Amino acid sequence: ILMMLKTMMSMLTNMSMLMSKHPMSMMMMVILQTMLVSMISGFMMESFWMAYMLMLIMLGGMMILFIYITSIVSNEMFNQKMNKKTMMIIITTIMVSTITMMDESMISSMSMNMETNTMNKIHQNEMTETLKKMFNTPTMKMMMTMMIFLLITLIMVAKMTNINKGPIRKMKN
Repeated sequence: ILMMLKTMMSMLTNMSMLMSKHPMSMMMMVILQTMLVSMISGFMMESFWMAYMLMLIMLGGMMILFIYITSIVSNEMFNQKMNKKTMMIIITTIMVSTITMMDESMISSMSMNMETNTMNKIHQNEMTETLKKMFNTPTMKMMMTMMIFLLITLIMVAKMTNINKGPIRKMKN
């Protein structure tokens, strides 16, 4: 039921993304969608490492876009206006998908209880092997090199930025 709720939230985020016109609201929707996808993928896997890495990479990119957009976009307020037609489309889509997911989840939980246990054990072994391949001897040097490179790049960018200068845009009076 929790997974179904997260999927429904993801669908609602997708629907509201289509209606937003301001770049800041779109970016907030992408951040929310990233968090939901990482939570869903984290619950599907044995460990949250891959989902955590996905979320950190996406949020890092979103921070760069946030800085860029706030420095260029003018200081205009954005408001979301929803008419009755779009509200009805969203409600209908949510209701239909909820009914569809509930039927599938009830059928699958009643029929495949024994098979799920064996598949979970196989999946856990595969996930453990994937993490071992990522951080073991052949790729360890490459991972350490990438981590050191990212740290040095972060330090260089922090030193290059001038704190005394403001954003690129001019403030409206």
